[in-house]
Amino acid sequence: MLEAVRATDPEIRRRALERLAAAYWRPVYTYLRLHWREPEEEARDLAQGFFVALIERDLAARWDPSRARFRTWVRTCLDSFVADERRAAGRRKRGGGAVHVPLEAEGIEDELAGAIAPSTEDPDTFFRREWIRGLFTGSVRALRDELRAAGRETRLRLFERYDLADEADRPTYARLATEESLDIAKVGNELYAARARLRALVLERLRECTSDEAEYRAEARELFGTDEP
Repeated sequence: MLEAVRATDPEIRRRALERLAAAYWRPVYTYLRLHWREPEEEARDLAQGFFVALIERDLAARWDPSRARFRTWVRTCLDSFVADERRAAGRRKRGGGAVHVPLEAEGIEDELAGAIAPSTEDPDTFFRREWIRGLFTGSVRALRDELRAAGRETRLRLFERYDLADEADRPTYARLATEESLDIAKVGNELYAARARLRALVLERLRECTSDEAEYRAEARELFGTDEP
């Protein structure tokens, strides 16, 4: 994806930037809400404008992978973009429709309810955490789609009830086995398969959003604690 972002063909570059927007909309939006303290509607507008600017101003061509990880570069560009937009608040032109940004902000707003406050956390740490959350959120969504399409409804139910549940509400393997009419070993096997596929989906997205093999392995090691193939 990052090679395509820097392609000379404008259509290839546009499609790559749309994929980039899909990968980064969540950390961008949350960062605007919590770090920059933007109201909901303005945060949506700024997020849309930021990804449009990546195309219209050809910002991606300025990225130097030797100087920073890509997610750090995105966050730095976002800070500059917001500062510029605030200085030019009365004359914004954001080229609506130039890129499709899947801003599913309603779900995030539910998570942020009561949490809108000045962030004292280091900006890069904050953005990284939201970027990780976005990686896993998108991967869980993809896993659900895959399991439903394959008719693996039991595996999906087990995964949702055990791995996605709050710790206080998490059933035991024995309870799941009884309620799903399975033996405990089968429950374990189904959960193992779901987790393995989720891990693979996360790594696919991670590889797409890193500049080279070294950065990919460093990010994977920070996420999972081990080197990845």
